[in-house]
Amino acid sequence: MARKKFETGSNIAKGILDFLVGSDTSRPNAQLNQSLIDVIMASDNPGQEMAKYILAKRAAGQANEITDEMMEIADDLYMFENTPIDMSQTARMERKDAFNRGDPQFYHGTGNAPELQYFDDIDTYNTEGHSGTVYLNDNPGIANSYVDADNPDSVIYPLVVRREEFEPRIDVEGSTFSDIPYDKTDQYGNLLGDIFPDGKVRKIGSDKPTLTTDSIADGLRDTDAETLTLFNILDRGTQTPDARPFGFPRKTSLYDDQELGKDVAAWNETMQAKSREPSTNVLVQKGNVLRSPFARFDPEFSHLKNISASVVPASVGMAQLLQKPDVTKEEIEEYLSGSGL
Repeated sequence: MARKKFETGSNIAKGILDFLVGSDTSRPNAQLNQSLIDVIMASDNPGQEMAKYILAKRAAGQANEITDEMMEIADDLYMFENTPIDMSQTARMERKDAFNRGDPQFYHGTGNAPELQYFDDIDTYNTEGHSGTVYLNDNPGIANSYVDADNPDSVIYPLVVRREEFEPRIDVEGSTFSDIPYDKTDQYGNLLGDIFPDGKVRKIGSDKPTLTTDSIADGLRDTDAETLTLFNILDRGTQTPDARPFGFPRKTSLYDDQELGKDVAAWNETMQAKSREPSTNVLVQKGNVLRSPFARFDPEFSHLKNISASVVPASVGMAQLLQKPDVTKEEIEEYLSGSGL
């Protein structure tokens, strides 16, 4: 079906076919891809035309030729409706479990919402010498402690991560994120501090060597590791988890809707307690191991790192979702199921 639509679509389809037929195969792939992208971007509906092209390549067994830039342009809804695999919630979650080996849901909370492209490009940030680590936590209370309820740019991203099978995994036994003993060992008996000989080691007290999550990330960037996991870490942020809708007062007793006030107060009490509990941190260095829980999880495109190729954007929080004038019951259920809330 996707092939038929591609061939009969419009003048842009003919333009793409003409480009492919007349292309100079001696040119580097990057140049050919950019020329194709230029042709599609000149169309009236680049997102849909790119989606048609991607689906045609998939049908031809050439999905490996699709790039992150191409997938970023493609219309997500068109891809979702026309990709020839089961897109039910059950089927997608089965593919998700295959992608991340059945790991739990993780979260990333931030008071300054990054573009989704940042998650895709964290390895590029690393090679440019910038801080490119994404910190994930399995505890939504921790993620909420990094979000300011008074800041409309604050976002909690639910994320799926494919951790390396043999990554370092260290039980820090209740240490805080800013005071992790150097002599903790991973599952292979290696000292945490020795895993990253080039990482920064901060000394406290009587010259007791300790590490922070940031210094571990610094060391991680000097290795080939894609991920690292810290168990039983205390990682509460500077904010108090707060579920009040944007613009509402802090005191829930002042709400006109007292039922809403009770619900917010109960949620706050639960999340504030959870934010003080030990949790699991995953430090991620490569974009292609991250996915939105709303992704299609199409195994044909597992080589891509375009996290925005999703059924619902990962940045859509419940508040934003409810503000959509055409939001559906199915979208809300999809969000709650994917986010683990």
